[in-house]
Amino acid sequence: MVEDAGPGQMALGCPACPQPGINITQDTWSNDDPLWLLEPKLALDGNFKCDHLQMKRPEHDVWLRNGSAYLVNHSLYEKHLRVTNNLQDKSRCANHKAVNQANAHHKHVDTTGIGATACARHGFFMPHSVVDFKKGEQQKNMDFSVSEAMKYFTRLKGPGDLITPAITLIYDVMCQYGKHLDVRLSSGQFLERPTARIHQAVGKFHLGVHVDKCYALYSLNFLQGAGQTDGEVLETLWSSLNKVAGSTRAMSLAHRQEILDDCIRLVEENVYHWWQRACDESPKMQDAYEDLRWRITEEDLQDWDAKASQAAENRERC
Repeated sequence: MVEDAGPGQMALGCPACPQPGINITQDTWSNDDPLWLLEPKLALDGNFKCDHLQMKRPEHDVWLRNGSAYLVNHSLYEKHLRVTNNLQDKSRCANHKAVNQANAHHKHVDTTGIGATACARHGFFMPHSVVDFKKGEQQKNMDFSVSEAMKYFTRLKGPGDLITPAITLIYDVMCQYGKHLDVRLSSGQFLERPTARIHQAVGKFHLGVHVDKCYALYSLNFLQGAGQTDGEVLETLWSSLNKVAGSTRAMSLAHRQEILDDCIRLVEENVYHWWQRACDESPKMQDAYEDLRWRITEEDLQDWDAKASQAAENRERC
């Protein structure tokens, strides 16, 4: 039994994301560097393949590793659910199932699926951020996940009291989920609202089914520092994790947590193959960039920068 490990301490956090005091030190950081380099991008999503059948004798369950890796502490999470209301408005955007079916009931299961927060750039699940759904994909479920995930960054401090200045959250239904996010995080008994600014975005694949207004407000194309991040990395992670869903649905909850924690570690090994592919493709992308840059004048760049800055200011006021 793991008694001394705190929440998420046995999980491997993303080694590539900016972490002041860990991989951001006096040797790697300059005061001339733009602060957006320190902003992590986090993707949120739900998965209804990883459900769990009701146990006949749940009181006999023995927890050997409760919340010390990727899945959250069971008892702490249950307390959060009990004291939190789920006042969720109907979607005013498209007909999003994640919103409109949040309170759907399912027979013979005590867990209808899981939700998680992961690094959107490199595909690492955030420590202590994988939660169980009791009905549908409710906001209070994802609130606990994202609150725990943001703690990983906001409690770090680098050289010269350097801290994470902002965090980008990417979610399929951010236009609905993000409306009162600050209020929920600030008022939640078991939640924590970071001092860092929170940027909101929708993944590029799912953004296509939103109304036009959402494109202007939540597209990653207009977010400084987002680059070509698509925000859909959890879809690829689910496809690997779903291979064990049939086995874990009939296990005890404690055993299921241990297996899912271990399988998540294996899924994250895919990042090595992504890194190899990036190394192979980098020279081609560099050549394409140089070719494009050669065709653009300084006047064009200044004009585009001015328009981008104005668009960003208008977006913040919406």
